[in-house]
Amino acid sequence: MPAISALELRPLATGMYPRFDDGVVDILGKVSITTYFLTVSRLNFGGDTQLPSIRYPADKYDRMWVPAKIPSGEKEFTARTNVSRVHYPSNSYIDMPDKVMSTAWVATELKNNVTFEVNLTTARTLRPVPTFYFSLLFYEMLETENLTRFVNICLEEVQNSGTETFVSDAEVHNYNWLQVYSRRWTFTGSSPRFKIRANDTSPNPGLINAAEFYGEFDAVTMRTFAIDARTITKFSTTASSLLDTAGDPCLPVPWAWVVCSIELPPRVTQM
Repeated sequence: MPAISALELRPLATGMYPRFDDGVVDILGKVSITTYFLTVSRLNFGGDTQLPSIRYPADKYDRMWVPAKIPSGEKEFTARTNVSRVHYPSNSYIDMPDKVMSTAWVATELKNNVTFEVNLTTARTLRPVPTFYFSLLFYEMLETENLTRFVNICLEEVQNSGTETFVSDAEVHNYNWLQVYSRRWTFTGSSPRFKIRANDTSPNPGLINAAEFYGEFDAVTMRTFAIDARTITKFSTTASSLLDTAGDPCLPVPWAWVVCSIELPPRVTQM
């Protein structure tokens, strides 16, 4: 028989995972998050594969960072760990654990690719995933005169097809982090392969520190008749004693102190 003993929720800092569509506001006129996530993969490049995944307390949000394993015989890139402390600006919204960002996969030559694959099969087995959100994290770890890496990020949707899609370029400065993310990405295959490589002007080869992949779903929006929903929600903010004021006032079930009609969209008929 299913059972649960405890449930712990950890709020994320504002801006960590941008999920806002332009022009979409909630019934109070505030910009509204328009999607929610299903975790697909969270990769720590360069982490010790003999150790458990990194999570709390190293990551205060208790995200689980799995050490990515370099394929046997791989010669184009290698793992590197040579940072004692990661330097983040005080206003950084990215909030990554130092243990993750202090390791990386780094190409052994300028011409080489840093390559990794993501398995989407398990996520798609659980439920249909319309689009994906992914975030690639970079942190320059070298103390050299040539302080910058210029890298190109490409995607091979079908392995060994020879066809690549350009995703983005990135400029990674010495002891500075960079996040490249994309929303509502549609992968055609089940094992997309990412390639990170230096461009023609980069003095240093490609690298990557971490990556996150999420299935992205449209959030359930307010479905009660708009004027009623706006009015009743504004009223609820003025009466702190009222309970059960989360989500839609009528659907899937009405708030405890609200009576709704059965029409679609439902109307608030009584309080």
